[in-house]
Amino acid sequence: MSYVLLALFGAFLWGLADITTKTLLAQGISPVLIAFVNSVVGVFVLVLVIDTPSSLTSKSLILLFVNGILILAGLLLFYKAVKMGKVSVSSAVMSSKILWTTAFALLFLRESLSIKELAGIGFILLGLLLL
Repeated sequence: MSYVLLALFGAFLWGLADITTKTLLAQGISPVLIAFVNSVVGVFVLVLVIDTPSSLTSKSLILLFVNGILILAGLLLFYKAVKMGKVSVSSAVMSSKILWTTAFALLFLRESLSIKELAGIGFILLGLLLL
């Protein structure tokens, strides 16, 4: 299976999760509780399917910790946005992460973009402006 299909299926699952999140928030469930349960379930599933790599270093542990903070902070902000407004708009705006990821990949990972990829990013920007 190609990485594009995997990413598409992941996006499908996250889209479905946004609906369950909005439903839970509408029922008065705390965003912090939702994030906590998501994390606990995630850890349980990962323990079942993933082995800990032997190449885990102190640098990678620090990056894992920072990554966890970034993901959790973004998740909590997203939940707050969904609670305050439309899940469809909040989800679309959160999808602007593509732009941030691209900028950071160019800056820190020295990735390059093709003309086709730049055009795609332009369309994403246009779509966000239309919201």
